[in-house]
Order: sequence, then C-alpha cells, then structure tokens
Amino acid sequence: MKKNFLRSLSKAFLFTSIFLIPFYFFRFSLLNIPTNVYEIAVLFSLVFFCCFSFLEHSKIKFGSVWPYLFLFVVFISALFSIDKVNAFGIFKGWFLVPVIFYFLIINLFNREEVSKLSVPVYLSLAVISVWSYLQSLGIFGLLFYQKNDPSLLGYLSKENFRLLGPFESPNYLAMFLVPALFLALPMLTYLKSGKKPFYYLGLIPFGLAVFDLCMTGSRGGILAFSLAFLALLVAKFKHLKGQAKKITLSLAIVFILLVGFVLGGQTFGGRSGSDSSRMSIYNYSLELIYKNPFLGIGLGDFQTKIKDISLSDSAFQTQTLPFALHPHNLFLALWLNVGLAGLVLFLIIIINLFLRLKKEGTVISVILFSSMLAILAQGLFDTTYFKNDLAALFWLIIALSVLQNEKSLSEN
Repeated sequence: MKKNFLRSLSKAFLFTSIFLIPFYFFRFSLLNIPTNVYEIAVLFSLVFFCCFSFLEHSKIKFGSVWPYLFLFVVFISALFSIDKVNAFGIFKGWFLVPVIFYFLIINLFNREEVSKLSVPVYLSLAVISVWSYLQSLGIFGLLFYQKNDPSLLGYLSKENFRLLGPFESPNYLAMFLVPALFLALPMLTYLKSGKKPFYYLGLIPFGLAVFDLCMTGSRGGILAFSLAFLALLVAKFKHLKGQAKKITLSLAIVFILLVGFVLGGQTFGGRSGSDSSRMSIYNYSLELIYKNPFLGIGLGDFQTKIKDISLSDSAFQTQTLPFALHPHNLFLALWLNVGLAGLVLFLIIIINLFLRLKKEGTVISVILFSSMLAILAQGLFDTTYFKNDLAALFWLIIALSVLQNEKSLSEN
C-alpha cells in the first residue's frame, strides 16, 4: 500500500509538472540555487520515484543511450564556458531537469496513458491562451518581471501591437503555443465523450490559441503551425472517404488562404529592420562556427562572443546586439553552444523519434510527428529549445514517442 501511494504521488507531481511547464517564470531560490515551480514539481516526482523504486526493487527504464550522451556533451560544454555560473544554470534548467523529466515519464507511464498526458498540456494551454487573449483586450498588461525591459513596451503600442502573454517576447509565446496546440489535441477524445455543450466549450482554448498565435506576429510560428497542421490533415486525409474527404480538403484550402493573408499582412507591415538584424546575427553566427567548428563557443557564451567579433560594426552593437541572446536558429544555436558532437547527438535523437513514430502510424504518432515538425520548422527562424518551457516540451514529445513505441499492456 505504501509503495503504491509513493508511486501515485510521484505520478501526481509529474502530472503537475507538465501543467507547470509554461509557468517557469515563477522563480525563487532553494538553498541559494535558483529554481522555479516546474523544477520543484519534477524534483518531488523524482524523490518519490526513487523511494518507491528502492522499496519495490523495480526495474528502471532508461530508453536509448542518446539522451544521456547528449547530456554528457552539454556538461562538458558548460565546463569550458567563460561564465561557468551562467553555463551551469543553463545546463540545469534547459538540459538536466528536462532529461530527468523525460526519464520519469518513460518510467511512470505506459502506452495506454499517453493520451492522458494531453490533459495537463491542454490545461496550461488554456490558461496561457486566455491570459494572452485578455492581454489583446487591454485587460492584462506587462508583468513585474517584464517591465525591466523597455523594448517590451513597444509590443503593446497601437502601432506595433503584438501579443507576448506572460513571456518575454511575442516569439516566445509563439514557440510555446505551436507545439502545445498539437500536444493538447488528444484531449478532444475526452471532450467528445462528454455532453455537446462541454465539447464546444472545450474547443475555445484551441481557437484562442490560434488567434493568439496570429496576434504574436511571429511569421516563423505561423509558418511552422501551418506546415504541421497540413501534415496532420494529409495523414488524416488518407483514411477519409466521401463527404468527410471533401470537407477536409476544403478546410485545408481555406486554412492555406488564411495563413497567406496573415503572413502577407506581417510581411508588408514594416518588418525589414527585424529581417536585416536577423541576417546580421546569422552571418556572425556562421563566422563563429567557422572559427570554432568542432567545440563551439561554450554554453551560454553567444552574446559575449558575438559582441567581440562585431566591435567594428557600430550599428549592430547599438541596435541588434541587445537582442542577440541566441542565433535565432535552433541548429546554429546547438552547434555553437554544445559543439558539433552535441548537434549530431541532437539530430540522432530526432531521427530516432521519427523512426519510432513511422513504425507506429497511429493518431497519437501523427500528433507527435506534427509537434516535432513544428518545433524543427520554427527552429529555422527561432531558437526553439533554449528556454525552460521549450526544452520541457521537446523532451515531453521524445518521452511520449518512447511510450508510444512500447507494447501495449494487452500484448504483454
């Protein structure tokens, strides 16, 4: 009884940690170590997991070796960073805790429970979507930790209004919304099983999330969502017949036209300054890779290094450097932060995920494929991993793909 109670507690805290993924901005220190509510929930889950595993002498699953090799390479990168305090803070928040999170999911849940894990994702998506929507109405403004950055005030101006929700920028909001939208889709199964009014009410967060995504003005986010959504429709289209097939095709056409309209408005809305700044960041990033092709520049040292090589570029130093926290490209960020070995291991993890999902071919597999596709597509224009919530969502998808690839309980 005691062992079952400890296991239930561990699962409950892990379930809670999934809900708390986007709320990492509620930060504090524990024993002088900076942390947040999401990390504490993962920590409690780990403690209870260790307790019942010790009492039960249960077999522990690790999955493939690649995530742990990747973690080791990141640790080595942190050792060679200039600012080691910052580097190990990044290592803890964006790599160590998310991999522990992944490890706990594959041990505490099974294939039959994969869809249940969409529930906390859906609930957090609902909170963030409503929060952001209320911001669009002027009811919610900037929060205490956002007001220190004067650049954020421009996003709420009438001339350049862009939603950022509770995050530091509109792009960060988009980077959370896109994968979360897909990961929450299995929740529709539970909503359909209830009464119709509750089903239609339950659709509201999805509608608000899409609206909020458009209001972020993130072209990368809108493109990534569109690509992943169309991939989902194509996969579903194969199994449809008659009228359902026509309706799905019509929805796809309407959706493409709407996306074109929204992106057109964003493109011709005066974003040339942002585009030129991003191109400058890309060029300097490639220069850093050329100078450090194997080991990269160290974890968390990007802004310092890009400042050093752009000293003669006064316009970049004054206008772009303050916003050049990352290379604005997932793959460049990985290469620079964790070296070529880290990038290769990351790609191996992704390839393994796609191979697992291809083998399954279930609805859940298609949803997970679309989620990861969205992250990678948006990662061409933004750094869709190097943040607490984004790293957690990434490893959640990896963990769910591992569970989905397991034999069901009925087959054991």
